[in-house]
Amino acid sequence: MNAAAANRETPADTANNRGHDGLADLLHAASTGESDLWEAPTDIDLLPSSNHWDEAVTRHAAAEMQVAYGGGSVVIPAGTRYFADALGRTLVGWHGTYNPPADMGGYSCIADELAPEAE
Repeated sequence: MNAAAANRETPADTANNRGHDGLADLLHAASTGESDLWEAPTDIDLLPSSNHWDEAVTRHAAAEMQVAYGGGSVVIPAGTRYFADALGRTLVGWHGTYNPPADMGGYSCIADELAPEAE
């Protein structure tokens, strides 16, 4: 999502410059930046992760999931609760936490009503 064309425009820049503001907003929100803990995986066997905590929706893994995070991966067992953003990317917190994703202090990164206590 962050790849730039020869003119150094990202896809979001191009959409914005052509008057497609809604698409530009979506592309900007989907990009996380290179060398970021939530960078899109290059391994096709890994699912992408996100830090868009404000978009959290509760999900349950239908099958084991391998999610990219920080140059490695997080395994979410089948049947386990996790949280996803508006694009379906798994929310992953500090040290690969996901149920709920937690900050450096161990506190949930998402709204209390979505994650009352980790299971």
